[in-house]
Amino acid sequence: MGDNEKSKDNLTTGKVPIQMNGIQISIREARLDELPAVCTMIGDCFQRFIAPDYVEEGVRECLNFMSPTALEKRLAGGNLVLIASSGDDIVGTLEIRSQGHISLFFVKPEYHRRGIGRKLLRTAIQKCLEANPGLSTIEVHSSPYAVGIYKQLGFTAAGPEATDKGIRFTPMRMSFSTA
Repeated sequence: MGDNEKSKDNLTTGKVPIQMNGIQISIREARLDELPAVCTMIGDCFQRFIAPDYVEEGVRECLNFMSPTALEKRLAGGNLVLIASSGDDIVGTLEIRSQGHISLFFVKPEYHRRGIGRKLLRTAIQKCLEANPGLSTIEVHSSPYAVGIYKQLGFTAAGPEATDKGIRFTPMRMSFSTA
């Protein structure tokens, strides 16, 4: 295995932490015993950044969606949750649904702008391509807060903002070459 392949393997398995802006970060699949901590981190980020843009119904729907029980059911159904960790601290998450749809993409605010979200997204794309080599797009329903962030990551709006069960979102898509 070449150095580049080892680097890719380490990034996705979390076997060897990578240095990112002065901190060591491991990116790997979440374990079931970590779901409560994962959901706490997600909930904290949601309450700070997303909930202020939602009506009560939307907040309630999202909190139910991100509960440990709901997340465990989705994992049992084939979804995948990636985490970024620094030591024992979970600093970022990203869920892959339906091989090509991402959700629960959060990074703790004190770790913003360090490349962690970009690494989580790249790892998610790699996992999606492993499962479906012909995949050429990934999608997300972005909260109003995150639209600009997704644009910086290479997503474009795939439709106008919509609301479903009180959840405001903009459908977004990223296309990429598999060649």
